[in-house]
Amino acid sequence: PLGVEVGLNHVAGSLLDRVELEEVGFRGFGVRFSAARLVLQWSPRGLLDRTLHLRTLQLDDVSLALPPSAEEETGPPEIPSLQLPIAIRLDQFEVRHLRIAQGELEQRIGALSLSASLDGRRLAVRSLNLQMEGMQLDGFLNMQPTAPHAIDGRIAVELAAEVTGEDVGAVSAVVDLAGVALEPRIDLKLDRPA
Repeated sequence: PLGVEVGLNHVAGSLLDRVELEEVGFRGFGVRFSAARLVLQWSPRGLLDRTLHLRTLQLDDVSLALPPSAEEETGPPEIPSLQLPIAIRLDQFEVRHLRIAQGELEQRIGALSLSASLDGRRLAVRSLNLQMEGMQLDGFLNMQPTAPHAIDGRIAVELAAEVTGEDVGAVSAVVDLAGVALEPRIDLKLDRPA
């Protein structure tokens, strides 16, 4: 009745520690998701301390198709409050070979990994690494979970000449972020080109 389909081909392990799923799929609400493999390892004991502790969340060969974006009236951007009744700790999140499509647009990501935590004081994204064709991004970001969403972070970017063009050549930059999320102070340092 809801028009939602969920499927998977193989399950191994236990939901009390580590579970591995193969050929996972979801279709509903205009979204299609599939992954060749999904591994989830968590610590149920963390719930006693009001913490959802995910030790590993790993996905391979992921495809995500989103519905075309609807034309909406745009107002000033807002960041919702990120207050949850429990804390979340994610030690290792990793996606290998991710394809995202929305309408005619498509983006491919070779690898994405990070560790993160969220509690009443901050959202912390550590060890962020993103690899795409001709680009690599590494960094971290801390953000206050409630308004005004104070932030601090650093992102290092490497762009290959195939992305920037031969006139510019390879680009290497570091971006430091501070202040408020919707109006950050940005300090950009270019290492290449000189």
